Amino acid sequence: MNNNKENNKNIFKLGDFLNDALAEYRISYDSFMLKAWDVWEEALGDFVSSQTKPAAFKGGLLIVNVDNPAMMQQLHFLKKEVISKLNKAMGKNVIKDIKFKAGSDG
Repeated sequence: MNNNKENNKNIFKLGDFLNDALAEYRISYDSFMLKAWDVWEEALGDFVSSQTKPAAFKGGLLIVNVDNPAMMQQLHFLKKEVISKLNKAMGKNVIKDIKFKAGSDG
């Protein structure tokens, strides 16, 4: 009987583990998006930042809403430079790719 009690001490609930893991991931995601917002204008300048905004980040892919179709086309040509500027401003190479989306969600 005592053996079962000792074995139960090492058992944990999978749900608790998943909640903790997801909470930790969510915090890092949220802090990344806040950082992206903070450096956006500085990294890309007033003109570009006034027509764009970071919308989401997942697995190295940054989704950016773009208000102007001409700006979206220009940003496609400058994608590598934009990634480089943002990573430099963030102090980490976390952005691997960017997807530009037409319109704004806000």
